[in-house]
Amino acid sequence: MIVLAYGGAVVIAILAATIPPRWVRAGGPARVVGVRLLAGFVAAAYAVVIVVVVASARGGGSATGRAIAAIAVTGAVLYGAGLLLWTGSAALLLRLGGWALMMAAAAVPSHLTLLLPLVATLTVTLHRAGLSERLRRGGKPRSPGSKGRRPRIALRTRVAR
Repeated sequence: MIVLAYGGAVVIAILAATIPPRWVRAGGPARVVGVRLLAGFVAAAYAVVIVVVVASARGGGSATGRAIAAIAVTGAVLYGAGLLLWTGSAALLLRLGGWALMMAAAAVPSHLTLLLPLVATLTVTLHRAGLSERLRRGGKPRSPGSKGRRPRIALRTRVAR
């Protein structure tokens, strides 16, 4: 089961990192908000499940179990903060750092490793979130073929004689 969890996490992370960013952006601001809400819910549920599992262990769990739970909760809080900020480098770093901590907590071989595919789905949000910021300022999204280039405008000036 653990091998399947690791394999599933790798496959899901690769697919989520390559396909969805364009899909999320293509849906406009409503889809972006929906993905953010769903990702926040998944991160919160993940942290709650890990805390409940560690707390329900006999004798309050070991020091290792408590450390893993602390890492998972810290990761979920960082990830949630990155989701709330959403745009900018700081938000991307918070999401990336939180995701890495959540993956690290689940990657320790134990029964919590079965949560790896769940955390791998959060890879969808690990991209720069510039579209919603541009739309919020009232600008139009760039066409997929423009690749960020602006059209050249030739200016003609009259030379005084």
